Amino acid sequence: MNTLHPGLNSTGPAHPNAVAFPPIDPAEESTSSVTPEPTVPTEGQSVAEAPEPPPQDFQLGRIITTAHLDELGFPETHDPTVEPTIPPDFIHRPLKVGNTLQCKVVCQSTTGKGAEPQYLLYIENQDGEPDLFLLSARKRKKARNAYYLISRSQHDLRSSDENIVGKVRANFLGTEYIVYDHGRNPHKPLDSVDSTTPVREELCAVLYEPNILGFKGPRKMTLILPALKRDGSRQHHRPGKEDISLVETYRSTCSPSLLVLHNKVPQWNEESHSYVLNFNGRVVLASVKNFQIVSANSLDYIVLQCGRVSGNTFTLDFQYPMTPLQAFGIALCSIDDKIACQ
Repeated sequence: MNTLHPGLNSTGPAHPNAVAFPPIDPAEESTSSVTPEPTVPTEGQSVAEAPEPPPQDFQLGRIITTAHLDELGFPETHDPTVEPTIPPDFIHRPLKVGNTLQCKVVCQSTTGKGAEPQYLLYIENQDGEPDLFLLSARKRKKARNAYYLISRSQHDLRSSDENIVGKVRANFLGTEYIVYDHGRNPHKPLDSVDSTTPVREELCAVLYEPNILGFKGPRKMTLILPALKRDGSRQHHRPGKEDISLVETYRSTCSPSLLVLHNKVPQWNEESHSYVLNFNGRVVLASVKNFQIVSANSLDYIVLQCGRVSGNTFTLDFQYPMTPLQAFGIALCSIDDKIACQ
């Protein structure tokens, strides 16, 4: 059995102006039942569902789906044939404390020679009605490293399109990803871009420990986010040419302006001969791409979880302090193929 790291720690002391996580009301914990034992994965490295997880080993907030759009700030519509209008700032806002948004990511094939698949993010509907489209993403074909465009549109994903709201960029090995908004790249000449556009904001960084062929066991992820203030607003991190990035700040200092999270360590299960996590029925297929992100202060506070439910579909559930754009970007980082990380 591979050795796993012993614990999950935050970086540095708490800052008076930064808020990590709120207390959770035990009455709002999820009490859903657990699905049966999962399919046994190949090579014993995939993360599946725990067959018999303890009840206290799972904590999500009150489940929010398309039935609660009014609580998310969506305008009311009484016409069932009209798709609800998504508020412009919704994808940039952290969810309210105590709520968990249930979504899914669908990988959809596209036509054309060498065409990359398109990834569609939906808010789930539990009443049998169609799910609500939220965002889409597609990898650019000619980029040297993994590079995704994130758009409000399902159809037009060109970098010049006005619906582009974010980007995800990776290094060559797939061990470091940055999730940006659609601001200006400070390293490009001003005459090639609109100088009035703000410098791009780094919304999140995702680091993977190198793990060739999976010999070190399950993936180990570190998430680096700008910390939140006491009023719930996010500190903005827009590094210019001379400023340092989220990753550089994390590696050089224990800055209180950062919120650092890790994935929950899966446990080895002798019956299924695989590493397992309790997804509380939300994940049914074993995959190396299944993961849960937890609070450093409470390993039962699941900030975000993502896992495979079919060959081309992943569930994506997240809660405070995540925004929809951050959560989708992090899911793309996990789904993306990597050279140095199984």
